[in-house]
Amino acid sequence: MRTDAWEQTYVEFVTARLHELRSLSLATYADPARADDALHRGLTELYLAWPRVLHDGTEDDEALRLVLGSHRPPTGSPGALLVVDPDAPPRAVEEYVVAGRRARRRRRRSAVLGGLTGVVTLTALTLALLPRGDGGGIGPNPPEPRPSVTSTPIPVTLLVPPPRFLHTDSPPVFYLYGRMFKRSDDVTVLTTFGTPEPSRHPHGGAIVRIGDTTSWVVTVGSEPEALSEERVGPYDVDAFRAWQAAQEAVLSGRLALAATAPGGYRPPVSDEDSPAAFAGSRLGAKPGGQVVQRVLDPVVDGAAVLPCHAQAVRVHTAAQEWFVLGYDCGAGDGALYSEPVGLRADSLADWLVQVRRAQSRFTS
Repeated sequence: MRTDAWEQTYVEFVTARLHELRSLSLATYADPARADDALHRGLTELYLAWPRVLHDGTEDDEALRLVLGSHRPPTGSPGALLVVDPDAPPRAVEEYVVAGRRARRRRRRSAVLGGLTGVVTLTALTLALLPRGDGGGIGPNPPEPRPSVTSTPIPVTLLVPPPRFLHTDSPPVFYLYGRMFKRSDDVTVLTTFGTPEPSRHPHGGAIVRIGDTTSWVVTVGSEPEALSEERVGPYDVDAFRAWQAAQEAVLSGRLALAATAPGGYRPPVSDEDSPAAFAGSRLGAKPGGQVVQRVLDPVVDGAAVLPCHAQAVRVHTAAQEWFVLGYDCGAGDGALYSEPVGLRADSLADWLVQVRRAQSRFTS
């Protein structure tokens, strides 16, 4: 089968991901026939969008979105990946290419016919067109994961991703291509709260049980550009939600700096490694540093920086100079956002403008 250059990259991608995508589809639909139909439909749509997808560098994200759509595993279905049935092998990659070519030809014919029909209709009914119904287009976003808030929680089914997406520090739950997964079958997910899936800037959390320990987990961003926080806590949904809201704001604010830093993603600077710290209600330099500029009550993204002692400083150290934006509400409730001078801006005023813009994208 002859393939163009861009078509060859599609063949190579599908060849490398086919087994993995079919496994995920089987685990999601719990029926081989439905899973294969979803896989065929999704990879055909991926073919049609491939030039754009390849240009944007979102191959994995789009493949997962198109194959799984807005579906989640049905209650009671296994959370781990199902083993592919050897008696029902997936279609050959060439079949997806052929299906994509046919779909592209149909789309072109429809566009031509639709254009001709549109001209005739517009000419005949220019004065008679009235809006009706609720409109068409893409349907609403899929709903948030439904939390179980009963005294005896019903476990939430999440998929376990292929091993290549896991690492030694993987949290119990995390986002991958805008969807929430769990680390392993040892993790029992009792309840989840999060953004509609798939999400460009996902953030959410879960109460999980591993062995005899119940824990709270918050995660923002999609791996590998993601941050998380975990602590031991009871199955108390109200208390968890309050903790989750505060942690999501801080983590999203930090991820915004890490993900938008010039030169690509770089891990955010922790409060411990920041050259500044709060002493009471005043943000000052740690030993060895000196505050050379200060802004009280700066204009900030209100979701990432709470209005309690919000300040921004420029700190000079022997090694380099830093910008630090932070707030402290007492009792350890606060956060610092630190970045070297010159990475994003050279003045504190310009830096604050860019940080606010970046954080608003990730916390909204």
